Amino acid sequence: MENKNLEKLVVTMYAESQIHAGKGMDVGIVDLPIQRERTTGFPIIQGIKGSLRSNLEFKKETEELIFGSDPSA
Repeated sequence: MENKNLEKLVVTMYAESQIHAGKGMDVGIVDLPIQRERTTGFPIIQGIKGSLRSNLEFKKETEELIFGSDPSA
């Protein structure tokens, strides 16, 4: 399935309480580094994709376009 109208989607979320999306221990000065998207360096929260997929209702085609095919299917 290919849709040229939806190539990129940037989602901004607001946390009502403190959140730290860390990636565990790291060697260096910073002891709890933040997860970042490799190519852009934007902070990410691993696992949010699965949570959104299971809690939002989309048509099957739209869901696959946004999230890719379901790995459990």
